[in-house]
Amino acid sequence: MKKRYLTALLAGIVLILCAVLLASCKDGPEPVDPSDTNAPAASETLPGTEAPAASDTEPETEAATEPELPFLACAAPADGETVSLLTDEMTKWVSGYRKGRVDKLWDKTEKCEPVGVTLSWACQGDPLYYHVFLADNPSFTHADVYLTVSDSLFLNWLYAGTNYYWRVEATLEDPDRPGEPGEIVSTEVSRFSTLYAPRTVAVDGVSNIRDIGGKITADGEYRVKQGMIYRGAQLEGITEQGRRDMLYTIGIATELDVRDAGFKTSSLSDTINFYSFSGPWYSHAVDAEYQAALLGELRVFTDPDNYPVYFHCSLGRDRTGTLAFFLECILGMDMDDIYMDYEVTFFSDYAGYTDETKPSAMVSQQVGGMISQLKNKTGTSAVQESVMTYLTSIGMTEEELCAIRSIMLEEVKK
Repeated sequence: MKKRYLTALLAGIVLILCAVLLASCKDGPEPVDPSDTNAPAASETLPGTEAPAASDTEPETEAATEPELPFLACAAPADGETVSLLTDEMTKWVSGYRKGRVDKLWDKTEKCEPVGVTLSWACQGDPLYYHVFLADNPSFTHADVYLTVSDSLFLNWLYAGTNYYWRVEATLEDPDRPGEPGEIVSTEVSRFSTLYAPRTVAVDGVSNIRDIGGKITADGEYRVKQGMIYRGAQLEGITEQGRRDMLYTIGIATELDVRDAGFKTSSLSDTINFYSFSGPWYSHAVDAEYQAALLGELRVFTDPDNYPVYFHCSLGRDRTGTLAFFLECILGMDMDDIYMDYEVTFFSDYAGYTDETKPSAMVSQQVGGMISQLKNKTGTSAVQESVMTYLTSIGMTEEELCAIRSIMLEEVKK
C-alpha cells in the first residue's frame, strides 16, 4: 500500500515539471513562416530581442593609431630657435641696452665668458657613431663636420647673430658583419640662430677676450666680419690649452701689444707676426706724442696677411679700448655698438677692476672726454666725422682707411 502511494507521488511530480517546461517554451518567439507576408523582415528586430545599447564607458574595439616616430631626429635647439651665447646677466643687459647702465651688474665677478650651445638629437636605435654637419648656409657649403658616439655635441666657438643649419647622420652596424659600419640614416635639416650681441671668447689663462666683429654698420649696408680682430688682456698667463686655442682654433696670425714699445717678442708664439707700440689711452689719443703710435697701431690692420689679429694692453680696457674705438669708427659701426663693446669689459672679473670708479663714470669721463677732445681738435660735431678728420690730419691716407674697410666689411645678406 505504502509502495503504491510513493509511486503515484513521483509520477505526479514528473507531470508538473513537464507542464512547466512546456509553458516556458510557449513564452519564447514563435518560429517565422516564410509564406507569412505579415512576418517581420530579416533585417528587423523582433520585439523583446533588441541588443543592449553600447555603454559610453566601454573601450573602443580599435585603438587610435600612434604616429610613427622617426628613427633619427634633431631635438635641440628647436628648429627656428634663437639662442644666446652669453650668460643670463649679459643677455638681459644686451636685450635692454642703454649706454652707461652697467653699474648694477658690476660686481667684479666673471660674467663675460660665453656659455656655448649644445646640439642634441634622438635616435630609436643604437648606431656605431654619428657625424654632425654644421654650416651657416642651407647648402652646407664649407660645413664643419664632427664625429661623436654621443647623442649630443657642445659647441663653444660659434659666431654671434648668425643663422646655423645642422643635421646628423647615424652609421648603423652591418647586420652581416658585427661591429662594421653599414647603413647610414640622416635627420632632416634643422636651423637655429645665435643672438645678435657681442661675441665673447673663452681662452684659458687670458681674460676679457671678445671679437669686435658681427655688428651691422650704422648705414645698414655692411657687417663687420667675425673671426678677424680680437681684443683682450695680456697673454703672460696663458696656458698650453689656451695657446693651442689661440693658434689653431682661432688661428691668430698677429699679436699687437699696445702696452709699451719695449716688448720685443710675442707671449703667444715666435711663429706669428708681432708688433709693439706705446699706445694712447682716451683723450691722450689727440696728444702729439702719441700720434705716431696710433698710426702704427692702425696700419697693422691695413695688411691682409696680418689677420686674424689679437690686440691687447694689460687689462684689455683702456689702451685696448681706445684702439678699438678708432677701428670701430673707421668701420662705420653704430655708436651704441661701440659703447656696448667698451662696456663688456666690466663683466670681466679681471679687466672690470677699477679704482672704485663706476663703469658709468668711466664711459662718461674717459670715453666721453676722448670724443670731446676729437671734436674740439677737428671742429666737427659728428663723432665718426671727427675721427676720420683727425686721422687724415695726422697722416693716415684714404687708401689705408679703405684697406681696413675692404678687409673687414662684408655686404649684409638680404
